[in-house]
Parts: sequence; C-alpha cells; structure tokens
Amino acid sequence: MPFSYHSHSAQFCKHASGGSLSDVVEAARSAGYSHFGLSEHMPRLRHDLLYPEEIEAGMSCQDLVAQFDEFVLEARRLQAQEEAKQTEGSADCLQLLVGAETEYTGKDSIREILELRGKHNLDYIVGSLHHVRGKPIDFSKQSFEQL
Repeated sequence: MPFSYHSHSAQFCKHASGGSLSDVVEAARSAGYSHFGLSEHMPRLRHDLLYPEEIEAGMSCQDLVAQFDEFVLEARRLQAQEEAKQTEGSADCLQLLVGAETEYTGKDSIREILELRGKHNLDYIVGSLHHVRGKPIDFSKQSFEQL
C-alpha cells in the first residue's frame, strides 16, 4: 500500500492547491494510502524568510506561528478520528502521523526545529531546503537563477 509523509493543504499553506486538511486526508484515503503524514511548513521566525505568497497576504512571523498551532490542533483531531475508526475495527482508516516540513536557514535552525518538535510533540519531521544564502530558490526560475 502506498504511503507519503509530505503533504500540504490550502487551509494552512498559501501555495498549496486543494482544500482543507480534512480534504487532504480524504484524498489520501481515496488514493489507497495506508499511512499518511500531515506536514505543513514550520513557521519561519525571520521576516526575510517568508515565502512570496505569505508576504503578498500580509502575513507576519507571528501569523505563521499561530497558523502552525492551528494546523497541529486540526491534524491531531483528524488523527484521533482515524484512531477511533481503527479501534472500532473499520477497514477504512488511515494511519495518520503529524509532522512538520522543516527548513535549514541558518545557525538557529536546528534549535528552532527541536523547539517546534518538542512544543507540539510531533510524530516526525521532513527536511527541506527552500533557501540558499538567505534567498528563496524554488519559487520561480528567476529566484533560482539569482544564485
């Protein structure tokens, strides 16, 4: 059975397509996944690391922290629903894990990742690299070529 531990929902990620986190879970179920990880982006704590769509939306670092907190609450709610289905013996349940897509952006990143993981008791983390030398690299061809 297929599995994935990297996902985003339009509910908590400005560049994601689709709908709510619940919609993402239902799409994973429909696709036949047995295990699925819910992993929104960790909040970046410096304004210069915000993604272009977050800047356009007028978001702050504090907004990202609050958004991630909301994501974890909703993800844990969905995880509990799936665990209840499993307890009831339903064959139509997913093994859901709650995590974060992390990012190494500088010397404070490891501390920030560990603090986030501890604060939310995350089941796992996914590593990624969206910034090099403080510049976003995967939002457009132009941003990549600036390196």
